[in-house]
Amino acid sequence: MPIIHQEKDFDFIINTEDENPPRVHVIHAKKMIVVKIGVPGSILPNIDKYENVDQDELDWVWKTIADYQENYMIAWRRIHGKQN
Repeated sequence: MPIIHQEKDFDFIINTEDENPPRVHVIHAKKMIVVKIGVPGSILPNIDKYENVDQDELDWVWKTIADYQENYMIAWRRIHGKQN
């Protein structure tokens, strides 16, 4: 699983086996958050599931993915062989 971003000891990963909708797995130790990327410019990211995280971490992860939404979508498409 390619790491596409690292921050605050969290790895932002795109799972090569994931199918649509595009999502990012955010992992640190026993903490896990899965976020659907959404569509840049029209659909915001959406927290899909999480374990062992607090609200501040959820808010921070959501904002980080929203800030880099277009970059994450480009990475997801490249990793899954979809260039457009």
